[in-house]
Amino acid sequence: TAPLYLVGENFDLAHVGRVTLTNGGTALAALVLIFLVRRGHTVSAAHVAVWGLFALVTTLAATNGEPIHVNVVNFSLVLVLAHLLLHRRSAIVASVACLLAMTATAYHQALIANPSNAQETFVGTIVQFLPQFILIAFLLRLMLKSE
Repeated sequence: TAPLYLVGENFDLAHVGRVTLTNGGTALAALVLIFLVRRGHTVSAAHVAVWGLFALVTTLAATNGEPIHVNVVNFSLVLVLAHLLLHRRSAIVASVACLLAMTATAYHQALIANPSNAQETFVGTIVQFLPQFILIAFLLRLMLKSE
């Protein structure tokens, strides 16, 4: 995916370093996942995949300077993977972790953007994505429970 980022965004050395580090780390994590799966540790591989992606998405959302609602799709991917790969309790924990990470990032961004009226900015931001995210988590749980 690195070439797509370089084409889609402005070229600067700091950005190239970030993309290289992100993609290189992801490639190394993929090797770890392959190693775990080949050794029969599929449950461990599922946890590494979900929580590794969660860590990556949370770090990028907190540091990329984009509004949190731009990153909701990435947290939704973590949510879908968690519900497909993990047992029920772990998937619920991952869902709550995503909600907390998005909420904390939204609050932090509101404090930076509008310190005098951060509460209103924060509420205005989270109502744009939290209800839909909770609905997706609930529907995933229902869909997988019915199978």
